[in-house]
Amino acid sequence: MTEKRYGNYSLRELAIPFWKGDAVYGESILPLRTVEGATAEGRLLYPPDEIAEVRHARLDVVYEEGKDWVWDKSHGRLRFPAGSRVPVTSLEELFPHKDREGWVQLRRSGGYSLFSEGHFFHDKMISVSYTCRKDGASGPNVSVAPACPKRTAAILGAGRPLRLLVFGDSIAEGANASGKTGVPPFLPTWGEIVAGILEAEYGSTVEYRNGSVGGITSERGLQLVGRVLEDTTPDLAILAFGMNDGTGKMPKEQYAANLSAIVDRVLAANDAAEFILVAPMLANPETHFAGNQADYAEELFAMARAAEGRIAVADMTAVHRELLRHKNYADLTGNHVNHPNDFLIRCYAQVILTLLATEGKAV
Repeated sequence: MTEKRYGNYSLRELAIPFWKGDAVYGESILPLRTVEGATAEGRLLYPPDEIAEVRHARLDVVYEEGKDWVWDKSHGRLRFPAGSRVPVTSLEELFPHKDREGWVQLRRSGGYSLFSEGHFFHDKMISVSYTCRKDGASGPNVSVAPACPKRTAAILGAGRPLRLLVFGDSIAEGANASGKTGVPPFLPTWGEIVAGILEAEYGSTVEYRNGSVGGITSERGLQLVGRVLEDTTPDLAILAFGMNDGTGKMPKEQYAANLSAIVDRVLAANDAAEFILVAPMLANPETHFAGNQADYAEELFAMARAAEGRIAVADMTAVHRELLRHKNYADLTGNHVNHPNDFLIRCYAQVILTLLATEGKAV
């Protein structure tokens, strides 16, 4: 069978952690014009040694250096000159002063913040692949250590079937993944990427189930988990709640209690089950969706410490926060409110696969 390609790259290449190696594949930028008449620009995570290609996010258009884009080394910016074919969004479009029913959310600092589901933001983005040095002198400082739970590691190492459950909110469901919205390059959800890479690397059959439901909190997840477990008794459950909890400012103690109760329900179905708990990405700080999402990671790490190797934590809160030190929120979002785009979806998969790495495999 011919391996599916995403532009010039395989899914395996796209699953390589962005903080490792000497290249970044398909980094997303929403080209932004901040002042009327100014040249639109965008930032990369690392200073590039060589830019291999710049494409539309759908990967169907390759942009030409000099004509469509130039790298401004002195200012560390990709710039898009007049006449460029690259899609450009103005700051006024991103943060309009007038209401557009169904297209905006209130902005905390006044006015509105552009909002849309589907592939609206995807169609405004570009994808950049480049080589670079990741020496800590510049670029994100990300550290994720392998922490594969022991039984899961044994199952994968022996090539035995693994029953994998992903359960969470719309981010876990795959909202705004191009594969979900039905547009090129049709990237799978992060759960599907994890399952596919594990199968390819270990030769295990991964019995994948996603019971996620958009819009739910951990409290609602606790109410629904019994229904999900009617269809599967997972060996490994990836639980990914917190975005909606944080918007509603659920206290971190209640969030932790809900997650602990969900874990207990899974263990009642399979007392050998193991877990990855995902701390949520951050909501757009310009909107009311931003609450106390950042408080939850410490509770998940406390649960992991108490579980003595049965639980690992995928700290997407820390990873997203670090990415936002180098890029705009709009560069990494699928809806400009609280969903990831294809690049950040891949980051979810990269972090989880790094946790699950054993003997050099899967990352």
